[in-house]
Amino acid sequence: MSFMLLRRKFKMLKIQIKHNRFLDPVFWCHFQQRFKITILKRETQDEIDLIIKEYKETWFKNEKKILKAIQQITKLTFKHSLIDVHIVRRIDRSFSRPIIFDIRKAPENFCDQLTHELLHIILQENNNIVSWEVLEWLNERFPKESDTTRNHIFIHAVLKKIYINILKNPKRLKENMKRSQGHHNNDYVRAWEIVEEYGEDEIIKMFTKYYRSVNA
Repeated sequence: MSFMLLRRKFKMLKIQIKHNRFLDPVFWCHFQQRFKITILKRETQDEIDLIIKEYKETWFKNEKKILKAIQQITKLTFKHSLIDVHIVRRIDRSFSRPIIFDIRKAPENFCDQLTHELLHIILQENNNIVSWEVLEWLNERFPKESDTTRNHIFIHAVLKKIYINILKNPKRLKENMKRSQGHHNNDYVRAWEIVEEYGEDEIIKMFTKYYRSVNA
């Protein structure tokens, strides 16, 4: 790996959390149609604003520490100076490009999910560094695992480092791992099991070992 890569300055980008009033009705209708349900009570704008206020307050408490840790642990930097986080009333799954969540998450859960999606973003933005050699290593090392599991092994290893070393909050780590059990398959749980088996430090070391060298 290039020495210049390790010397890059950390980028403290701005995270803008806001209600997206244009996407909101689109996802509201899609949610009801997909699950064949009718939601009788919509949250008022005041209720949405209060939830988003709680999201912002909880996120900003640790924002600088988390953004710095993501870049320090991954040895990558964010390419953008601003990332929008769009909030809607209902959505059947979260997105990372662009980031879209719904308002049913508790504030700490929101922050955990936002950190997760930011990790996906920083890897995608640096696909000239996180090259096919990284994917090849994952495929060779974990050939029997699903693509979803392989794609989350490094994500979960970094998350564990952040929970334990940065936030000093092992309880949130356990809660995050428990939430993974709520998915319709075992892929996310399996990624956590691999992190526990091999150790987050070893996984991060091996993953970053296969970064492509670039000039800063």
